Amino acid sequence: MTGASSVTRRRGTLIGALVLLVAVTTTGCAAGFSSQVLKPFPPSIGAVGQVGAVKVLNSVVVTDPTGATAGQLLSVFVNTGTSPDELTGVEVQGGSPITIPGGSLTLDPLVANGFGDPYTNIASLTSLSRTPGQQVLVTYTFRDAGALELSTLVVNPSNLTAGD
Repeated sequence: MTGASSVTRRRGTLIGALVLLVAVTTTGCAAGFSSQVLKPFPPSIGAVGQVGAVKVLNSVVVTDPTGATAGQLLSVFVNTGTSPDELTGVEVQGGSPITIPGGSLTLDPLVANGFGDPYTNIASLTSLSRTPGQQVLVTYTFRDAGALELSTLVVNPSNLTAGD
């Protein structure tokens, strides 16, 4: 009986180890340091990008609430450099040219600047060929940092945080 008992014990240990191995490998614990949950992501619906020392954060196009082909571009700019830069141009593919109030927007180092609430700069679109849920290419041009193209989401004003 000792031999049968030892075989049963070994079989039980083997099955237990196999169950533990399957559980670890199928639950994602074995994903390692490159697992998806360890990758940073912006907690917003807006596009994020960087060119040179300038970061563009939460770039989004908000349609007119009446359903017309008009809207506004909302964006935040942060100059991470040590000297001022300027936003000199903004183009929205399939939309009207955007006029920057004052001709350009000065980006002082380590200060958030932007378009839309709570900022006083408004970037209006009078002709927009995209509807909510689609994306549009927005090109930002900075004096020193250069140009940055972002694929930007178009949203309804009522569902700005939901991305609808």
